[in-house]
Amino acid sequence: MTPVSDDDATAAFYSALAEDDPAELYDNAPCGYLSALPDGTIIKANATFLTWTGYDRDKLVGQRRFQDLLTVGDRIFYETHAAPMLFMQGMLREIAVEVMGASGLRLPMLVNALLKRDGDGQPQVIRAVMFDASERLAYERELVAARRRAEESEARARVLAETLQRSFLPPDLSLIHI
Repeated sequence: MTPVSDDDATAAFYSALAEDDPAELYDNAPCGYLSALPDGTIIKANATFLTWTGYDRDKLVGQRRFQDLLTVGDRIFYETHAAPMLFMQGMLREIAVEVMGASGLRLPMLVNALLKRDGDGQPQVIRAVMFDASERLAYERELVAARRRAEESEARARVLAETLQRSFLPPDLSLIHI
C-alpha cells in the first residue's frame, strides 16, 4: 500500500464530499476511524489511520488489538478505566492516548468511541474515531513552559523588590535618634 500524505487525504476527502461517496469519505476522512471487536481486535481501519501510524492494513486488521497499539501507561489506563467505562456507559469522549506507530513513533491522539450492542444487549462492535493531537499537545506544553517562565520571572522580581526594599533601611535602626 502506498502511503497517502495528509494533503492527499484532505484533497481526497473534499473530492469525496463533493461526490457524496460514503466509502471515500470514510477511508480518507480527516480523522482516523477504527472498528474493533469487544476484545479490541481491529476489524476495520481507514486509510487516514493507516497513514498516520504507518501500519499496513493486512498487518493490523484481524492481527492486532487497539489496546496493543497504546503505550504501556495508556494501555493500563485503557484496560482499567476507559474500557470498563465504554462497556458501562456505551461511549468514551476525548480520551487522550499515545498510539505507537509501526516505526515506534508515539502519536498523541484524542479518542471518541461508541459501543454497538446487538438486540440482546450484548457488545457487538466498538467504533472509534481518533484525532491527531500533536499540535494541541505542543500548544499545551508551550503554555506550561510559559507559565513556568512567568512564575520564575515573578520570583526573581520579588527577590529584587525585597533586596531593593532592604537597601533603603539603615543597617542598624538603633542609630537613628529623634
